[in-house]
Amino acid sequence: IHSNAGLLVSGNNHTTTGSATYADACGVSLSGTGNVFGAAVSPTPAAFQAEPSYAAPACTPDKTFIGDKDLGTEAVGGVLSGVYCVLGGKIDVGSSVSGSVTFYSDGPIVLGSSGLNLTPFAGGILLHTTRSGSDAITVSSSTSSLLGLMFAPNGELEVSGQNIVAGCLVGDTVKLHGSNQDYIGCTTGTDPIDPIDPIDPIDPIDPIDPIDPIDPIDPGDPGDPGDPGD
Repeated sequence: IHSNAGLLVSGNNHTTTGSATYADACGVSLSGTGNVFGAAVSPTPAAFQAEPSYAAPACTPDKTFIGDKDLGTEAVGGVLSGVYCVLGGKIDVGSSVSGSVTFYSDGPIVLGSSGLNLTPFAGGILLHTTRSGSDAITVSSSTSSLLGLMFAPNGELEVSGQNIVAGCLVGDTVKLHGSNQDYIGCTTGTDPIDPIDPIDPIDPIDPIDPIDPIDPIDPGDPGDPGDPGD
């Protein structure tokens, strides 16, 4: 995570695979416990980084919508697939869905459901909006896997909730709230053996987890006596 301004982190047990950096002149605000930022105990100041640039994905007529759209209604059997574009309105996902997707909008993007399991479809990008202001991307979820890049170069990107595994975040402003959020970067894709596990993207043997004594985040596993969360 890098901020060309300040960095605000609240909540407990957030981790980033890589570093967390910010502009020294703007400072950092930390609260909570158990937060780990790569190899460092705290985020560190760093030089200005040029804003990355990503082209808009190729939108197709069958998956392009005008005005506000709940993309959860487009899921078939709870699954979405492809590039979804919403112009002149807000993207909302109000139900638990899975799939390989890229959401693109010139308005707000809101993921407000729990149990999401989404991977990037186009160019490693999961969410991309050109919107400015405080509501560019809002993720309020729990027990979800949201891999790939969330990109809001002109506005605020906010993630809140518990037990979230995510890729990487780029925003004019980035805010993190909640607990047990793990940011693994954009170099890791989906679990090649277990794509349907929404909360353990790197576990190679966990489709229904009958024999995984070291899995700390599967409290519903009846066959796992060594699981500290069971």
